[in-house]
Amino acid sequence: MRIYSFFSLLLYSFCLVHHNISAQSRIIDSLESEIAKIDLEDTLTINLRNELAFQYLSLNPVKARALAQNALEQGLQRKFNQGIARSYNVLGGSYWAEGRYDLGLEFYLKSLRIYETIDDKKGIAICFNNIGEIFKKQKNYKEALENHLKSLEIKEQYLPHLNPVMSYINIGELYLNLKDLSKAVDFFERALTISRQSNNQTAMAYAYNGLGDIYQLKGQLKVAIKFYKNALKIREKISDKRGEASSNNSLGQLHIKSNNLAQSEYHLKRALAISKEIGASDISMTNYLYLSKLDSAKGDMQGALEHYKEYASLKDQLFNIGQTEKMANIKAAYEMDAKEKENELLKQQQHASELEIKLKNSILYTVSIILILALSLVLVLFVQKRQKHIAHSLLLEKNKEIQSQKDEINAQAEELQSLNETLVALNQTLEEKIQKRTAQLEVQNNQLTEYAFINAHKLRGPLASILGLVNIIETSKLEDQEKQIVEYLKLSAEELDEVIKNIRSILEQEGHTKK
Repeated sequence: MRIYSFFSLLLYSFCLVHHNISAQSRIIDSLESEIAKIDLEDTLTINLRNELAFQYLSLNPVKARALAQNALEQGLQRKFNQGIARSYNVLGGSYWAEGRYDLGLEFYLKSLRIYETIDDKKGIAICFNNIGEIFKKQKNYKEALENHLKSLEIKEQYLPHLNPVMSYINIGELYLNLKDLSKAVDFFERALTISRQSNNQTAMAYAYNGLGDIYQLKGQLKVAIKFYKNALKIREKISDKRGEASSNNSLGQLHIKSNNLAQSEYHLKRALAISKEIGASDISMTNYLYLSKLDSAKGDMQGALEHYKEYASLKDQLFNIGQTEKMANIKAAYEMDAKEKENELLKQQQHASELEIKLKNSILYTVSIILILALSLVLVLFVQKRQKHIAHSLLLEKNKEIQSQKDEINAQAEELQSLNETLVALNQTLEEKIQKRTAQLEVQNNQLTEYAFINAHKLRGPLASILGLVNIIETSKLEDQEKQIVEYLKLSAEELDEVIKNIRSILEQEGHTKK
């Protein structure tokens, strides 16, 4: 509920503050009411105190500073960087409103450092804008323009939702001070268009006042008075005290130029009273200068001298050499600190880059090893696959060969089976033939045996007779030729007898001899 209330108040602060004269008072009352309800200090409380201090800036810079200091102490205790940076920024604004630009710059730079550390783009843009305003008050327009352009660049690049109208106004004022009126008109008119669209009364008043300054420089005093009065009317409506004092000063100066001294005196006295009320020394300083010119135009030289002395005194306070040197030292210290941080950041980035390079090299080395291993694995798998493919091809060929051999063997087996069957059939036929032939041979053999036996016995008788006759003839007286014939006859008979004996012996051995 408290968070909702806080953001509702912020929205109310930025959108409704300009609608009527009591708007800012209502916001302050609402913020103070919320803070009064707080039982426990927290970051929301710090934000509320900072917002309340901001609302008091244009009304009472001293009170704004006290509130911001309180918020700062709470922020430091809680180490709430966002709140601390905001407190520093409001403190810088309180010193800027009093014309104490050295202290204003110091706190703005403190705020900027924290916003840069936490990378808060909106906070950074606001700080560059406020630092630009410090340098503008010191009439260092070149430095001021550089800071405002940085602020605008951040808004356009990172914060497109953020209304850039105040940047346009501040840049327009700087181009006005640099006498580049065409650019000044361009930025004021852009600011006026946007402020009308968003009904931003504060920005609208600044734009009117800036256009009044331009037409005053151009010598178009009636047009300038119209713009100044428009600005003053809005600022009175929204109770912008600082803006009221500034617009009254502008009208007072313009009426001096148009020799409307009574109106000039009215506006200048009104401006002086308001600037003293809110402690705006820079506006008071300008006011005293215009009052001196008014007195001079009226012929009151004594009054002119007194007012000029007041102007010179405030000018010395606001623009004294010591303060300028202090601001320069503050800025130099900030730039040196920023440079050191930048160098440290560069070292860290270099170290990070070296670590990143090492990491990348390690990753590259690891990836290379993994790739090599992967390639090796792929190669091994490829070789294995190739070998498997070759083995598979060989196996297929072997299978085909085996199948072919199997088919051939089967064919041969079938052929052998056929031959075997044929052989069995032949064997069976042959056996029958052998048995038949054996029977025939046995018959023939028996017949031959019988024949040989018969012949052997039958031949034995006549041969024995022949041998007996030969023995008888040998005892007879024979001629030599006859003896020889008998001898041959005896030899032949004996040989025949030997043959018959052999036949008989063979027959006896085979068991065919007849008993």
